[in-house]
Amino acid sequence: MPDLLVVFIDSNILFSTCYRSPNLFERLWTIPNVRIVTAGYCVSEVRRNLRSSEQTGRLDQWLSRTHIVEDCPESEFPETLMLPAKDVPVLAAAAHCKADILITGDRNHFGRYYGHQVFGVFVESSEMFRSRFPEIFLR
Repeated sequence: MPDLLVVFIDSNILFSTCYRSPNLFERLWTIPNVRIVTAGYCVSEVRRNLRSSEQTGRLDQWLSRTHIVEDCPESEFPETLMLPAKDVPVLAAAAHCKADILITGDRNHFGRYYGHQVFGVFVESSEMFRSRFPEIFLR
């Protein structure tokens, strides 16, 4: 693993972490050489969909240890990028903050990019990330 691994988490990963505890992805926040990043756009989406004060409390807990990047201009991405308009800000933010990896569970829209580097960011499912870095999850 590099000295510092910058991991951008999509709203569905953040939502899953907050929805139920314990959760495997909670471990990401405990690893010193992993920097968790997300976008304000993702945080808003998660906050809108959580249903209980316990879940929003967990969200606030994780966000206190998460670097939140501003929403980024999407104009730098070609129109040939095969993503719905709602997902372009996620990839734009991940690329803008120079994330090493974007973890997303959105197979429908990001699945074609799984395992590939797109605008400098490796796009991975949660399963791909866990298999790539088993030392994080085998404790």
